[in-house]
Amino acid sequence: MERKIKAILPPKRPGTKTTVVFDNGTTKKYLPQVAAEQGLFAGMELSEAEYQALEAANAAASAKARAVRIISAASVSKGELERRLTQKGENPEDARKAVEWLTELKLLDDAETARQIVARGAARGYGAERIKQMLYEKRIPRKY
Repeated sequence: MERKIKAILPPKRPGTKTTVVFDNGTTKKYLPQVAAEQGLFAGMELSEAEYQALEAANAAASAKARAVRIISAASVSKGELERRLTQKGENPEDARKAVEWLTELKLLDDAETARQIVARGAARGYGAERIKQMLYEKRIPRKY
């Protein structure tokens, strides 16, 4: 089934998604970088395989963007980030890949997160058991 792009509407505000209007009247929202990377333009016809590739690229980019927002706001473990991404509606496979991507970039480090949690707990006067509980809650692996 071919899908033809009728129009591409720019984001209304910075940081929002581009709207793609198809000739059958449906609209989809895509991250602007995905629309650019896929070379979308008005009049473009997408095969079913191309459309599915576009959807997959958008889902992967969405998971990465959400992961970056989460780690920029708080120190989280790999397990906690993956859980939060899937909880927010990201595909589990895309969530796992986003975690791997951030780990490769050295922006996600369970050992450093564990050190921060231990230091925070100790500064608050918590005992060893309470700090272990904090590590467990943040899904820090036992090896740390």
